[in-house]
Amino acid sequence: MDNSIENTWKDGFLNDDAMIAPKINNLYTQKSKNIIDKLIKMFKLNFLFIIGLGLFFFAWSVFAGTIWVGLFMLLIFIGLAMYSKKQFDRMENIEKNLSTYQYLKAFDNWLQEAIASFTQIFRFFYPLIFISFMVGFRFSTYGEQVMEKLATKFPDLQLVWGFPLYPSLAVLFIALIIGIFAGPLYRLDLNLMYKNSFKKLKEIITDMEELRK
Repeated sequence: MDNSIENTWKDGFLNDDAMIAPKINNLYTQKSKNIIDKLIKMFKLNFLFIIGLGLFFFAWSVFAGTIWVGLFMLLIFIGLAMYSKKQFDRMENIEKNLSTYQYLKAFDNWLQEAIASFTQIFRFFYPLIFISFMVGFRFSTYGEQVMEKLATKFPDLQLVWGFPLYPSLAVLFIALIIGIFAGPLYRLDLNLMYKNSFKKLKEIITDMEELRK
């Protein structure tokens, strides 16, 4: 954690309530440092995971013979990573000359704003990745084999720019549904990675607010 935060937090939140026992104050200051450090590490790992996932899809596309689809997906993931970095920079700009409680509140406010903005981003991100994956599959070696079987079984199969009409409409419909439910999907994604840490952050803030009464 930034040294300036360490220095600021050495007095914990006693500045806000001098009646709080020093041991309790120190306990919550340490808990606060631990949870913020843990979340920052997880955010950094998630940033690397986004880049890694983009590279994975790119490698898959090279193997499947649809490199231009993989390049498009990689650019989408890089765009998401850049947006994540921008949000992370906003977090690092939180005022350091705050008490522990004030910093946690500012951090939590930033977190809620970041989640809201990412929810909007993922309304487009999830459908784009799904459509890109399906387009990549269509032009992959296996996809070509599937198309040959479909053409044999359905001689009157309608094609639009090389895509079978009705399966393509189904894919677009599924992408629409994914976009509509992007919020719950993103929440599920967050809970898988951060549920316990977010819960811990809320508990510490709630406890501090009780102690300040």
